[in-house]
Amino acid sequence: MGITGTDVAKEATDVILTDDNFASIVKAVEEGRAVYSNIRKFLTYILNSNMAEAIPSVAFLLSRGAIPLPLTIMQILAIDLGTDMLPRLGLGTEQPEEGIMNKPPRKRGEALLNKKTFIIAFFRYGLILSKICNVWLLLYLLYAQ
Repeated sequence: MGITGTDVAKEATDVILTDDNFASIVKAVEEGRAVYSNIRKFLTYILNSNMAEAIPSVAFLLSRGAIPLPLTIMQILAIDLGTDMLPRLGLGTEQPEEGIMNKPPRKRGEALLNKKTFIIAFFRYGLILSKICNVWLLLYLLYAQ
């Protein structure tokens, strides 16, 4: 307990209740789960929104410049700054989901970015966006002078 506890007890513990109310532990756990969920959503969004930028860049590097880049580095940065900032801020400050306290606790060693997150980010969204880049490359090769 933060107010009535001794200094020795405060130094020996991992959690200090500043208001001497055990109910605040539940609120702290809920807030922690919400932050963890928002970070996971944020990282999934970053992975899938930048996949369309990463795949052509990797193709350019692997082809040693034979496949042209659809966007320059400055254009990619401008797109990221112009279109991605507000959605990212929204994901970072999102309110806790309904029933977040009804979910079982996550496993202690569970990674923030797990296999399911990568599958969602890459296959569901990334491949759709990479198809758009493939169409651009096809049109470029057909109509390039």
